[in-house]
Amino acid sequence: MKSTSYNDTKNEDFYHGLILGMILFLDRDYYINSNKESGLGRYDVIIEPKNKNNRGFILEFKVVEDEENLDKVSKNAIKQLIDEKYDTQLKERGIKDITLVGITFFKKLLKVSYKY
Repeated sequence: MKSTSYNDTKNEDFYHGLILGMILFLDRDYYINSNKESGLGRYDVIIEPKNKNNRGFILEFKVVEDEENLDKVSKNAIKQLIDEKYDTQLKERGIKDITLVGITFFKKLLKVSYKY
């Protein structure tokens, strides 16, 4: 198989695997964790810096049924990260600079929202 179709992307798992595959090369400087509990829920991906002075990232993925909801759902993903306190794990480990990232997918389109 040389390519995949957006028809293979009906749920979040496809995009989750795609993004994980793209960021695993960061493992020299970051710990990459996926689908673990932190705060009041379970985050999609945490990119934790090995050097506590560097920035950490928390990613939340969403899939929408129509293009019109990309922006709204991406911003809601940031709200979820805040409301569910997904940054608890990083804060407990002394990471002060944390970027929250909401990524929403619709077929071949995506919307990224973030908050420092």
